[in-house]
Amino acid sequence: DPPPPRGAAAAALTGLGGSVCANGPDVVKIRLFAEPNRYRGFFHALGDIAGREGLQGLFVRGVSASAPRGAAIAIGEVTTYDHTKATLRKHWPAAAAGAGEPFSLHVVTSLIIGVVATTVAAPFDTLNSRVMADDEDVIRGASSTPLRSLSKRRALWLSFGVGGLLIAAWARTPS
Repeated sequence: DPPPPRGAAAAALTGLGGSVCANGPDVVKIRLFAEPNRYRGFFHALGDIAGREGLQGLFVRGVSASAPRGAAIAIGEVTTYDHTKATLRKHWPAAAAGAGEPFSLHVVTSLIIGVVATTVAAPFDTLNSRVMADDEDVIRGASSTPLRSLSKRRALWLSFGVGGLLIAAWARTPS
């Protein structure tokens, strides 16, 4: 097993790279949810966004929020899973008796890691959705940059306080 800092660095790079690769489809998905009547489907939205905003609209918009999200989730999962499993193993009857690691231990550990990942991701999901859904920048001619993400983060913070970053943690129904 690699030392924790090396594991965290590898997790961060993997999460960051995966998020960058998935950014284009993520933009399309968020726009489809934000404006369902505007597009006929995924490929129509993809073509419209690429036509109006260029490849920058697909591969740059929101990456300043989604890439750190991927890195943070990966770090949270990798660094927490082994520690959680080792801690639970001491109190798990079959594992404590030396009978190996039962499937139930892995399931419970994974459920705990799911809560950790969801909690870590919530602030990034909120920012990511707001940045990717907003095509008003394109209409005004503003570019999508990390500064736009910081601007949206600041506006969210001023409007809702620190709890505003956790809006994505709770399911909402349309009103």
